[in-house]
Amino acid sequence: MEGGIPVFDGKGYEIWSKKMKTLFLSQELWDLVQQGYGEATYKGLRENNSEQMRELRKKDSKALYLIQQGVSNEIFHDILNSNSSKEAWDAIRKVFDHGRVHQIEIKIDGSTTIDKKTVTERIDEMTKSNTNTETPEECIFKVPQELCEGNEEFYEPKVLAIGPYHRGKPHLDSMEEHKFSYLKQFLQRTKEESVVRYVEAVIPEVKRVRKCYGGSKESLLSDEQLVQMLVVDGCFIIELLLKFGDKPWYVYRRNITFGRSEGRIEQYLRWKQLDDAFQRLFGRETFFDRDFFDRDGPLINSNILLSNALQNDLLLIDNQIPFFILQILYRVKSSPKDSSDDVESLDLKLKHLTLKFLYCKYGMPEPRDITKINIDGLFDNDQCHLLDIAHKTLFSNNNAVDCVDNPTSSCFVNSATKLEEANVRLVKKFGSIFDIEFNRGKLMIPCFSIDEHFEIEVKNFIALELCQQKSEKRYCDYVFFLDHLIASSDDVNLLIKRGIITNHMIDAKFVDNIFMKLTKNIVMSDNYTYSEISKNLNEYCKNKRHKHWGTLKKKYFQSPWSLMSLIAASILIGLTFTQTVFSIIYK
Repeated sequence: MEGGIPVFDGKGYEIWSKKMKTLFLSQELWDLVQQGYGEATYKGLRENNSEQMRELRKKDSKALYLIQQGVSNEIFHDILNSNSSKEAWDAIRKVFDHGRVHQIEIKIDGSTTIDKKTVTERIDEMTKSNTNTETPEECIFKVPQELCEGNEEFYEPKVLAIGPYHRGKPHLDSMEEHKFSYLKQFLQRTKEESVVRYVEAVIPEVKRVRKCYGGSKESLLSDEQLVQMLVVDGCFIIELLLKFGDKPWYVYRRNITFGRSEGRIEQYLRWKQLDDAFQRLFGRETFFDRDFFDRDGPLINSNILLSNALQNDLLLIDNQIPFFILQILYRVKSSPKDSSDDVESLDLKLKHLTLKFLYCKYGMPEPRDITKINIDGLFDNDQCHLLDIAHKTLFSNNNAVDCVDNPTSSCFVNSATKLEEANVRLVKKFGSIFDIEFNRGKLMIPCFSIDEHFEIEVKNFIALELCQQKSEKRYCDYVFFLDHLIASSDDVNLLIKRGIITNHMIDAKFVDNIFMKLTKNIVMSDNYTYSEISKNLNEYCKNKRHKHWGTLKKKYFQSPWSLMSLIAASILIGLTFTQTVFSIIYK
């Protein structure tokens, strides 16, 4: 066609739909796209004139063709199963026309009287067809538009699609082969050749799964597609967890990011060097099983970047499946007819495997007695997934802090450099990253590292807190606190000098910009987590004595030369004073 067909790639839906409407009107197809040829309007036509009905089908096929040509390959998956232009048009509108109130066109033929029955019917129809209403069962959300805009890279999976939202994207297709490879290994654990038992177990859960998704795209999958996705993705995740569970923690070369323990990486390297030396001396290996790096293929071991990207993708907000699906699949795997394990013990084993993976991912020390952990508090059988469990796990060891209702600007702290000017000592500590303390002029902040994975993790945790709409938003509060603490690159350099931040980025200015972007479009908790600490800090900084002492330290204690000058000046003043006193006494 002259001018071409506008192509929709997921952005600018309103403009694209207007252009397409004009195109349909020019071809006399718009009424067909809106109403469809199967509606009651065409009932008489279907019964009395088959020739016109064939012509109508031909026009509908033409309209469907225009829609198919007007979308990218990625969007085409949304209309893959649409058999008419109306189905395809409505499918795209449901996904991308987010929460927009459609205009109600009321024709008044020269009269000032409005047919209230017609208006009522139209509004009621729109209300019934609206799919954006939330239900209590929803737990897997699409990233809110205000967070996603301009930040798509932080929510987009790099190598792995889990669940329906990113399913079918071209750059993720290569990982589908690895999924089936892992599925085959998963079946080999029980010497099975078919997934029939797993499919039979998942089929009854289809309606329950649909309620877990907060967006509308999932509803476009047929029941068969949904079951296939759940079985393949679920078995892949379980096999991945089993591989993590089969090996000691030091086998995995983990990225050092938010809250990770650098000591474990150093211990890993020491083990590796020890094993290399042993092999050179005795010609064989002992401490370090190199087969671990060959058996599992590229997903975990041979490509570190892929391993890190894979772990990140498993913990994206809209790249999830419900955890109860994993439980069902694990029960089927572990419960052949001759097994004596009950459901509760099987669920507990899977939860322990999940926690071990998360401890490894976030560099948390694995508890000596994992049975003492509050498992029920971390795993909600109806409304949880891996990201939600990770969020709860990170807070499980956090000490409770006092909160104040309705925080004001007075609860925000000064920057790190200004705090030191007021004689506040910045001290690093170990433990939960959220466990910040202030006591007797000492601000103790758990050390953390910043690298290319930092922003991905934090943004997805923040998005989860905002979507869950809970009053307590610990990650949002933590980011707000750090954003005020880090007001410039000087603050970053100071925190690095104090050992609180380990910076793996290019420069300190980049770190400052990260926190500025993180606080955009987010809100704090109703009860700000660090309100009491901020209040005490501000009161401490207002004390003039602390300010003067801080200025003195900065001016005279920054280098040994300035300190020696101060001591020399003090001695000189002391000698002068002594000489004056003696001269007065013996005068």
